[in-house]
Formats: sequence, structure tokens, C-alpha cells
Amino acid sequence: MMPLVLLLLLLVLHVLADFYWQPAAWVTAKRQLGWRATALYWHGLCHAGPMWLVMLALGYGLLNSLLAAAVIFVSHILIDLLKARVSASLRHFIWDQLAHLVVLVGLCWLLSDATQRQTLTAMVQPWLEGQRLLLVVPYLLAYLLVLKPVSVVIATLLKPWSNALNQHQGHDQETLDKAGEKIGYLERLLILTFMLLGQFSAIGFLLAAKSVFRFGELKNERDKKLTEYVMLGTLASFVCTLLVGLLVKAWLNLLGVS
Repeated sequence: MMPLVLLLLLLVLHVLADFYWQPAAWVTAKRQLGWRATALYWHGLCHAGPMWLVMLALGYGLLNSLLAAAVIFVSHILIDLLKARVSASLRHFIWDQLAHLVVLVGLCWLLSDATQRQTLTAMVQPWLEGQRLLLVVPYLLAYLLVLKPVSVVIATLLKPWSNALNQHQGHDQETLDKAGEKIGYLERLLILTFMLLGQFSAIGFLLAAKSVFRFGELKNERDKKLTEYVMLGTLASFVCTLLVGLLVKAWLNLLGVS
């Protein structure tokens, strides 16, 4: 079970480092400067450092942990350099994340044969023996995924329409700063929570309420494109969150947890 616990924890750290600890300025610097951007190497350290500490805590030894962290550091830099040379599309985003996932899975597979693993603290072992991490970490990972990562996916998916909408609407639409993003966060948190609690009727009510809220604008031709854009984003948000929820429920069923 140890490699599986390691993989889940590394996935959590990857999501945190890639979507929560990386400022937008770093993304811009990597795309503009490539290998000359210091942000590229700081970003690699944000991945490798915490992962090295986690592997040490799980008892993989100093040498194995250092080698694994070095692989994560170098591979992340190389993958991000390749990503910086291509257009910011959903396809390239998916390939980028899959490449990182392959590296993490490969590391966990190689480390599965490591011997003499001893935890550094007495607090870790009971959690591993009771398989509590196998239950808790997927929930944490799911909630992390439906926030910023899903926002990036939706923004990339809707980019052609958002560009066209901005040209059509101009700057006469007054909106609160980043209000749509925060609404999306709350929306997905509610959807995931309802799904994990088995309250599917509440999900339907949430979708119906938002549809009714935007329906009035369909009468106004000027706002029709905006309404269609919002509903497209809403449905994409619902679908992504439902997929994450289904993965968590499938994992719990695999562990025999109802």
C-alpha cells in the first residue's frame, strides 16, 4: 500500500505546486523567457522540495528521496519548457499534466521495491496501517482539483468564445472583479459536496436555479451571447466536477467504503 499512499500524496503536492503556489507572473515569465526564467527553477523546487520531505517522512531513505526529488525537478523543468513553446490550448494542457502524471507514477513504481522503509515519526505509521490516508487524501485531492485546476481547464476550453465575446461586448459590461471565478469555486464546491453526500437532487436544483437566473437575459439580443457563454461555462463546470466526484466514489467503492 505504501507506493499508493506515496502516489496520492505526490498528486496532492503536484496540484498545490502547479495551481496554488505558482503565481501568474511565473507562468508569463516561463512563456516569455523559457530556460532563462528564474521562475522556471523556483517552480521546479516548489515541486521537488515538498515531495522530497514527504518521501523522507514515509521512510524511503535519504538517497532514494534525493534521487526521486532530482528526477521530479529535472522532468518538471523539461516538461514546462516544452509547454512554453506551444500554444496555450486545452490539448497541450492535458498532455502537460499527463506527462507529469507519468513521471510520478513511474517514480512510485520504481520505489515500490525500496527496502528498509521506516517512518520518521510515530504519527505516520498508524495512519498507514489503518489505511486512513487512502480515504482522506482522495477527498483532499478532489476538492483541490475542482477549484483552480478545473478553472484553468474551463478558461482554456472557453478561450475562443471569451475572445469573441470581449470583442463583441467591448468594455461596457460592468462586473465585479473576478466575481465569476469565485462563483465558479463556490458552485463546484457545492456540487462536489452534494455528490459525495449522495444529494443528487440538490445538484439538479443548483443547475436549475442558475439557468432560471440567466434565462431573463435571453430576451435581450445584446446579452444573448453572454448568456450562452455563461451557460456553456456552467455546464463545463458541472461536468468536470461530476467527473471528479465519480472518480472519488469509484475509489471508495474499490476500498469497500460505501
